[in-house]
Amino acid sequence: MAWNERRGGLLSAKICLSTLPIAFLIVSLTFCFVGLSQVTAVASEQEKTPFSDQPITLQKIVGWLGTGSNVYPDATPVTEWSSTSNILWSASIGSAYSSGILIAGKLVVASEPSVLVCLDAVKGGILWQTDRPYPDLPENVEDIVPGGAGGTGNAASTPVSDGQFMYAVFGSGSVVCYDLQGQRKWSTRLKGTSPQYGHSASPLLVGGKLLVSFGNLTALDPKTGKEIWNAKDVQEAYGTPAKTKNGGVDVVIMPTGEIVRVSDGAVLASTEGTTKYASPIVHDNMVYFLDASFIALQLPEKVTDKFQAKKLWEASLEGGFYASPVLAKGLLFCVSDQGMLFIVDAKDGKVLVSKEIPFNSQGAPVYSSPAAAEKYVFIDNTAGETLVIEAAREYKEVKLNSLPEGSGSAPVFEGKRMFMRGGDKIYCIGKN
Repeated sequence: MAWNERRGGLLSAKICLSTLPIAFLIVSLTFCFVGLSQVTAVASEQEKTPFSDQPITLQKIVGWLGTGSNVYPDATPVTEWSSTSNILWSASIGSAYSSGILIAGKLVVASEPSVLVCLDAVKGGILWQTDRPYPDLPENVEDIVPGGAGGTGNAASTPVSDGQFMYAVFGSGSVVCYDLQGQRKWSTRLKGTSPQYGHSASPLLVGGKLLVSFGNLTALDPKTGKEIWNAKDVQEAYGTPAKTKNGGVDVVIMPTGEIVRVSDGAVLASTEGTTKYASPIVHDNMVYFLDASFIALQLPEKVTDKFQAKKLWEASLEGGFYASPVLAKGLLFCVSDQGMLFIVDAKDGKVLVSKEIPFNSQGAPVYSSPAAAEKYVFIDNTAGETLVIEAAREYKEVKLNSLPEGSGSAPVFEGKRMFMRGGDKIYCIGKN
């Protein structure tokens, strides 16, 4: 399958995206190299008058799937939009599988091949963007990113931020740190071999460390980029690890089933849970691994140097899964790459709904993870269609919406606004 080539509007960057299903992973990061950042301020392509100057408030750490769950309980988004309705603004930012993050009124996204773009989340203007040539990146970075038959591209992982600095990882192994004004603080480059279709796992900030899954799992000092530890036996997967605190101990759960202590990189358990493309989902002391065999594991109340996780249930689902599930109202909403919706009771694994989603575009895969906001679940395909359903034990369709182009990245929400990529643009959707 051929790579699609786009020219990213204001970024004037060559974009290479695969038609293969690897975007779940949806998630977007930029790699950090040492040196001064070259930042360019540009004007946004505004298609609507800004609706207000209302500030956006955020949680402290935001990254892949928002805070990691893709659940936005305080958001009250619209459920109906089109290219001519309820679009507050749009901007050309270039294409990528990376999702955006919201930081103190700013929206930050990564675009191909290795660009960070920072926008005013309220007005839509581009505040700054990084120039492509990091000093220590190869001249043609695409040469070292898995390509050919298709892949994730170079900017599939999602940045992460603590509200003061932002961190990004690219498919070349570059890890970068910027402040909110677009000044690069440090950069480094990790060596390793990503899976067949490239890198898509997003970085995490947990336990005072920046965790990057590239080749294997590595902990960096967020202040300097220096390596703290490297778990050589914990291999990279397409999905992003899930972080949690167990008995007061910070741990991460790998898509391959290992449970790793953040303080020293020790593997505390190797579970039977696994997910090939998606990310594990953690809620309280429960972990859910979505694949054709959907497994729920219970963690002990307190972790020890070695422990076992108890399997509570296992369900069989049909299809391949690149999108991570979302847990809302005690229900797990899972979508296969071919658009099959499964609603599963999180307590016992009972499949309550198994239904083909009525998308109009035939054959457009689903890569982005479903999101839950207010009492709704939002499900996107790569053709620009979004199905809105109620978060309920039965199928209750609210509205099927459409934009001119789609994406493999997940939307993010804040208040009454939703931010969604489509082609080489990003849209702010809300009531107008």
